[in-house]
Amino acid sequence: MFLIISQSKKQNQGGKKSIQKEKIPTFRQTVSEYDHRLKSE
Repeated sequence: MFLIISQSKKQNQGGKKSIQKEKIPTFRQTVSEYDHRLKSE
C-alpha cells in the first residue's frame, strides 16, 4: 500500500505542486476567517 502511494506521489509531483500552491493560500484564508469568527464570538 505505502509503496504504491509513494509511487503515485512521485508521478504526480509536478501536478500536485501547482495544486498545493493554489490550495495553501485558500487554506490560510479559511484559517484567518475562522480566527476572526472566534475573536468576534
